[in-house]
Amino acid sequence: MIKSKKLWFISAAILSSLILVGCGGSKSKESSGKDAAYHIVRRGFQDVRPDANKLWMWKERYKQSGVKVDFEEITDASLADKKNVLLASKDQPDAYYGMNFSNTELAKYGGQGLFIPLEKLIKKDAPNLQKLFDKYPDIKAALTQPDGHIYAMPYLNLEDNTKKIYFNKKWMDKLGLKAPTNLKEFKTVLKDFVTKDPNGNGKKDEQGWYNDTTNSFSNTLDRQIMGAYGLTNAGDFSTSALFYLSNNGKKVKMTVTDPKYKEVLKYERDLYKEGLINQQTFGNVTKEKWLADGTDGIVGAYTESGPAQFGAKSTDYVGITGLKGPAGDKSTAVYYPMVAGPSAFMVTSACKNPARLVKWMDYMYGEKGIILGAFGKKGVTYNIENGKIVYDKKILDYKDGIQLGAFQWVDNVYGGGYPYVEPTFQQVANARKMTLDQYWQWASPATHSHKFIGKLVGDLPTTQEEADTVTPIMNDIGKYVTQARVDFVTGKTDIDSGWDAYVKQIKKLGADKYMKIKQTQYDRYMKAR
Repeated sequence: MIKSKKLWFISAAILSSLILVGCGGSKSKESSGKDAAYHIVRRGFQDVRPDANKLWMWKERYKQSGVKVDFEEITDASLADKKNVLLASKDQPDAYYGMNFSNTELAKYGGQGLFIPLEKLIKKDAPNLQKLFDKYPDIKAALTQPDGHIYAMPYLNLEDNTKKIYFNKKWMDKLGLKAPTNLKEFKTVLKDFVTKDPNGNGKKDEQGWYNDTTNSFSNTLDRQIMGAYGLTNAGDFSTSALFYLSNNGKKVKMTVTDPKYKEVLKYERDLYKEGLINQQTFGNVTKEKWLADGTDGIVGAYTESGPAQFGAKSTDYVGITGLKGPAGDKSTAVYYPMVAGPSAFMVTSACKNPARLVKWMDYMYGEKGIILGAFGKKGVTYNIENGKIVYDKKILDYKDGIQLGAFQWVDNVYGGGYPYVEPTFQQVANARKMTLDQYWQWASPATHSHKFIGKLVGDLPTTQEEADTVTPIMNDIGKYVTQARVDFVTGKTDIDSGWDAYVKQIKKLGADKYMKIKQTQYDRYMKAR
């Protein structure tokens, strides 16, 4: 499902008052009595939908379960700072919902006793989630912290979840081109885009590959090319952590010092030198500027998880998931494991009846909960047409689009990170009265069929000691690699003559120590499977 990401804020002073008024010490806790409210702090989206306490879905859930929840929604552009304020408070809510805690934070606050262990409660009171643990051992392994405890219920996506390269299909049709399947064809398509005037205006204004700067180069095209060289074979979390798996799947290897990464940079350097990558890629291209250029019909290719908002021209594009490299590798880019978010729901030590709360949340991991969270209820938010769930007309015709239309009624369609299982892409397409190809704007099944080459690895659980060691090393290496990439690709630094010094500097910044810890974490993860 395509997820929009909203940034949100509230002043620290206001937040502090909310904590004093709203957290565990002064809110009633459920110890007995059907209607005693659980106090849950969560991300808020009041700018685009009703307050969670007034949202139809949660009213319906209360009618079903008799479990009353009082949501406190926090909106902030700096989530990390807000979490620190919340976690430092003596008064705690019963639970945190969709707050995007890291594995480091889970280990830290779980170890301190703020988040309670859930593995026994899940086994006893969460049959839907336990069933998924039994069927997919990787889910449980990704949630199990080094101390053996599980401190969170996850956000799950059991289907492929990739970013794709989208190409201007009208341009390809005019030039007699097909969607590329390998790096050589990719370069040819981009070259034709920028040299053969496919938009027909007589100007050399067409761009090859082009994204806004906020959609980081390292998270888009860079990973597509890395996939073609076999450097993304453990999925997105590991790529972000700068490692991939050796051929036997037992060893972790650093991506950005690998000789194959040198070839990635050379390929990207050629694209940039020939003007096939927008020359402002490493500059300050705002989202607004990029969308305006797409609307004006000058964007040839871009990388996203879903079709861009180019107005009427949005439908001009067709997406592919991967490009084959010189050795035949074709790992998809930004491929998430089933545990798309390891910290969707944490219960705190302030909760008086955690078993009932866990059981209430577990409903969302079953078929009925998935339908409620994403589609709602028959006769209210959807109808059945030809045996398929289809959103009601009021959602399909919503002025701001179907996704936000559904968000006026149900929660799990916008923002991501919710404690539940995403419905299938086909279910979402059906609900929107689209074919799967229309929903993703793929030309045909052949363009999105692929085989993931590798072993998907989740966000590796960590000890606090490991995190304290790794974090500063990763920060230093990340900054250096980001700038070095710019210098290599733009030609400021020669790749061949500058490579050895580049690798030496990364080692100097602590690469060996970093990779040793990553290997320890990976071995522990594999043992827990």
